[in-house]
Amino acid sequence: MLEGQLLRAVADALSDPIFVIDDGGRYVDVIGGKDRDDYDSGRYLIGRTLHEVLPQAKADRFLGWIRATLTRGEATHYEFSLSATECDGNRREGPHGEQWFETRIAPLKDLPAGMAPCVAWTVFNITRHKALQQQLRYMAASDALTGLANRHAFDELLPRMQAEHRRQGRPLTLALIDLDHFKSVNDRYGHPTGDAALRRFAELLRTYLRAGDVPIRLGGEEFAVLLPATEPCAAMTTLARLQALLREQPFPIGAGATLTLAFSAGVVDAAGLPDSDAAYRAADALLYQAKRAGRDCIVGGDA
Repeated sequence: MLEGQLLRAVADALSDPIFVIDDGGRYVDVIGGKDRDDYDSGRYLIGRTLHEVLPQAKADRFLGWIRATLTRGEATHYEFSLSATECDGNRREGPHGEQWFETRIAPLKDLPAGMAPCVAWTVFNITRHKALQQQLRYMAASDALTGLANRHAFDELLPRMQAEHRRQGRPLTLALIDLDHFKSVNDRYGHPTGDAALRRFAELLRTYLRAGDVPIRLGGEEFAVLLPATEPCAAMTTLARLQALLREQPFPIGAGATLTLAFSAGVVDAAGLPDSDAAYRAADALLYQAKRAGRDCIVGGDA
C-alpha cells in the first residue's frame, strides 16, 4: 500500500501530464501536469469523454490515434495544437492562447480484468520550440535590412507559384526591379543613407502593393515582385504609379537635403515560361533593356 502511495505521489509531481484514456475516449485518470506555465489542470477531465470535452473534429482525430495505437500494440507519436478555449470545463489556470504539444501514446498492459483497453497519453508542451522554429524560418527567408522576403524565399516561391498558376491557367507576373544609379548614393552620402533609402523603398513596396503581392529584396539594390493572377500590363501600370510616387515624395536625408529615388524594371508572365530560371532570365533581359533605354523605365513582354 505504501509503495502504491509513493508511486502515485511521484507520478502526480510530474511536470508533464499523463492521461489514461480508454478505447471509447473516456478519461480514466490524469497524472502529473503540475507545471502551470505549460499546462492547465486536467483533473476535471476524469470520467468525461473526448467528445464531451473537445470539438468533434479534434475528438475524432484523437480517438483515431488511440485506437490505432491499441491496434498496433506499440507506442505512437504525434503533434497537435490546442487552446484552453477549446476544452469544455477548463478552468484556464495555465497558459493562454494556442499551445503546441508533442504526444506519446502507449498501450497499457496487464490491466485489471474487465477493464477496457487503455492508453497512457503523455504530452509535452513544445510551444516555445515551435515559436523558435518559426522565428528561425522567418530569419532564413527574410532580408535583415528591409524585412522583405529574401533571395532564398524567392528561389522557393517562384517555381511553386509558377506551377500553381500554370495549373490554374492564370498569369503570374514577375517584375525585376533595380534602383537607378544607386552606387552613387552610397558613394556620395555613405552606406547608412543608402541603407535608409533601401528601407524606404521596401516600405513603399509593402504599402502600395496588394496584400497578395510578394515584394522581395534579391540583394544590393535589386528587388523582385511576384504579382499573382496579374497580367504584365496591369503590373506595369502599378509599377509606373510607384515610380510617380518616388518622384513626388523625395527621401529626406538630413540638413534639409532630399534624395529622389528612381528604378527600372523588367516584367514578364512567369506562368507562361518553362521554369523559374527561364522566367528570371527573361525578366532580367527586359530589365537590361530598361536600363539601356535611359533608366526610370519599365519594359515588359517576351525577352
